[in-house]
Amino acid sequence: MDWKLSKSIYITVFLIINIVLLIVLYNQYNIQERHESSRSQSISKSADYKTNVDALKNIKLSVLNGMQHEFQSETSMNQSGITQNVFEVKDLELDSTKIKEYIDKEVFRGSEYTYDSENSISDTIYYNQMYDSLPIFNNSVGRIKVVKESDGALRFEQGYISNISVNEYSKQVQVSDPIKLAEELAKEKVISKEAVLKSSTLGHYVILLNDEEQQVLLRPKWKLVIEEDDRTRIIYVDAINASEEIIEGE
Repeated sequence: MDWKLSKSIYITVFLIINIVLLIVLYNQYNIQERHESSRSQSISKSADYKTNVDALKNIKLSVLNGMQHEFQSETSMNQSGITQNVFEVKDLELDSTKIKEYIDKEVFRGSEYTYDSENSISDTIYYNQMYDSLPIFNNSVGRIKVVKESDGALRFEQGYISNISVNEYSKQVQVSDPIKLAEELAKEKVISKEAVLKSSTLGHYVILLNDEEQQVLLRPKWKLVIEEDDRTRIIYVDAINASEEIIEGE
């Protein structure tokens, strides 16, 4: 065998291997630089940013089960399966504080509801059911809706979720940081990098499972209120599982 030829082949192979290694290292460095750069681009918070949870360190939540409460019909004592308690009240002002006082005293489990300032408007006021000090988000099965009628009376529509318990297939998981979740939304281009986070609210998002059996699932989610391009967006992001669907709603 020609020694000079073997030596030339060896040197050539050695140089090729080194060039390949340099290319791999260069690409890894660029990926790391881009990753660090994206991490440093923190989403902006508004000057009046607010949240209902100040410290996340020890907050662990799980998926919950519940049932839509059945209210007794006022017209028939034998009728059941009514999941909305609907009634009218006269001589009561459409004022959130006064209505809350009435709800606490006169409405089924009224003390478990809290005023929803974000969704209430001039002629309609909402009160969300609370569980474990966290709101059940914007669903008729777990809130009270109060509407002023044309004759001045107030129409109440109440839904209530009962028998709430931990789902047998779920476990307690540390809650994600809402700021980091907002940054992930920006990285995934769900929102722009210029978007501003107005508020974050930790709560339970209702998923209806079975209409006949009136079963519901409650997932821990962050309600993120975001201002972007002169409009307000409300986005629900799962608080314990990043792979869950991102929901944009009211």
